[in-house]
Amino acid sequence: MKANASWLAQFFLESQNDEQQGEQCRQMVVSIAEAILPLIQMGVPEKVVHASAHLLLSLLTTVRSPHLMHLPSIINFYSQVQQIQLLNMEVQLLVYRSLSHYLLLPCPKRPDSLQEWDMRSSNHASLIAQLMAPFR
Repeated sequence: MKANASWLAQFFLESQNDEQQGEQCRQMVVSIAEAILPLIQMGVPEKVVHASAHLLLSLLTTVRSPHLMHLPSIINFYSQVQQIQLLNMEVQLLVYRSLSHYLLLPCPKRPDSLQEWDMRSSNHASLIAQLMAPFR
């Protein structure tokens, strides 16, 4: 699936011009996100966690679908980011980079006025605060 991230990003961009295709693409992106998020946790085989973390990075940095920000499973994942510290270092870095880049990089084909920079900035500050909490 990771190999198809650039194709999915292109499909996402092109589907923005067609309401029906746009909805299909949004549903596909949401389905992928909701399928991989539960796999990034303790108790899941390490190879599956690692592959899921790579797919999350591809999805959040290549496709950057704006509606994922409001998805309950993504919001919950952000709020429980400290639990990721229990996984191996490479998976942690992949997940942290995914979450940070998603908040920092603009959503494609979306005007600056609709980027929700204030909310994204606040969420990024919260993410960094959670990650830094053990060091205080």
